[in-house]
Amino acid sequence: AARAGDRKRRRRALLGEEAASDETDDPYATLPLHGSVKEHGYYYVDVSLGTPPKSFQVIVDTGSTLTYVPCVDCGSNCGEHTGAPKFDPDSSETCERVRCGTEDCHDVGGCAAGGSDACEYSKSYAEHSSVHGRLVKDNVHLGGTLDEGDGLDVVFGCTTRETGSIHGQVADGLMGLGNGVDSFPSQLARRYGLTDAFSLCFGAFDGGGAVTFGKMPGFARSVEGDEGARNASAAGASTPSLRYTRLLHNPAHKSYYILKTLEWSLGSARVAGEDDFEVGYGTVLDSGTTFTYVTTPVFENFREVLDKAVLGPDSTRRVDGPDPAYPDDVCYAAVANAPPLTEDSLVDVFPNLTIHFEGDDELTLELPPKNYLFIHGHVVDAFCLGVMDNGGAGTLLGGITARDVLVEYDLTGEGRVGMVVADCARLLEEHAP
Repeated sequence: AARAGDRKRRRRALLGEEAASDETDDPYATLPLHGSVKEHGYYYVDVSLGTPPKSFQVIVDTGSTLTYVPCVDCGSNCGEHTGAPKFDPDSSETCERVRCGTEDCHDVGGCAAGGSDACEYSKSYAEHSSVHGRLVKDNVHLGGTLDEGDGLDVVFGCTTRETGSIHGQVADGLMGLGNGVDSFPSQLARRYGLTDAFSLCFGAFDGGGAVTFGKMPGFARSVEGDEGARNASAAGASTPSLRYTRLLHNPAHKSYYILKTLEWSLGSARVAGEDDFEVGYGTVLDSGTTFTYVTTPVFENFREVLDKAVLGPDSTRRVDGPDPAYPDDVCYAAVANAPPLTEDSLVDVFPNLTIHFEGDDELTLELPPKNYLFIHGHVVDAFCLGVMDNGGAGTLLGGITARDVLVEYDLTGEGRVGMVVADCARLLEEHAP
């Protein structure tokens, strides 16, 4: 189910020196994430909209810019989703309808047909799903130092028609975190003066994690390497310093967060180099995609290197995948005379994945096997490769590769992305209200 969801979701859309530590009084808000690769195929956040506030479950998606939830008059044109009541603009004391021709309309939608002054939006996706509705402006309640209880005005979609996979998904809607002026974090930055940045930290096998709007304080953002990390540790921070790489801009994919990848390796074996990732749209960070997708040559080499590392009479064997619709799945289980594979024992059998990105910071992520393997689900103690063949389209780094990785999207200046391996559960405990 997660794979089918990826097919649909992944096409949607689709500076001065820093001090060694960054204690700041700038406003920010950290909210818990829910969902997981295993159970849901996506990560989501609960947001409260309107006055009085009503709660909605929205997928956090860096591949899209529009935020939307179903409207009360959608009826059967919208799915059941979580079963929560649909958003009712007339029942919210603070809701304003966005009018045609205004700046808020120009960013996302257009004038409705038939002479109405309503601002309407229509989004169609390559997997043949779509949403249509009208834009409204209303309060969102986030808490933290950013929101002291009165709520913050944001523009979002009140959907009156859904088709395809959007109609059938459990989540009520979507939070657009893509690179654009209409995205949720960019609206907050523009309207309320916080730093134009946000971060995501996805939990591991059991899911969860945190999303932060604004700059999260309490840990180093240093270009000074180990010294910055030591300063952060001394301050009691839960993560070492973030390392940064610049954002690349592609006119054909303006809302994508595109990075330059230099190399992948499994253990000491090189999988792919810079030229292998200069294909299609390049390397895109896409939180709304469950798995990671690479070009065919990279996928084939990854599988070959991994097989050489783990298959053997005293180690692992191949097993069929969990879904007959995907007969080419690459899955592993322990041989009869070996200890069973478990979430904890993966590191004893499978090599780490190391990803090198461009940047003066020498941004390198060394990721454990949980960042490229998912639980089989039908064969006990079996795991499957969560890196999939994407033909020649490019590379999408999905949620599985970002598990227990703090990713900060800093859109000030020319834009950059910072990353570091982190304990997302602890980070949430320290920063959530």
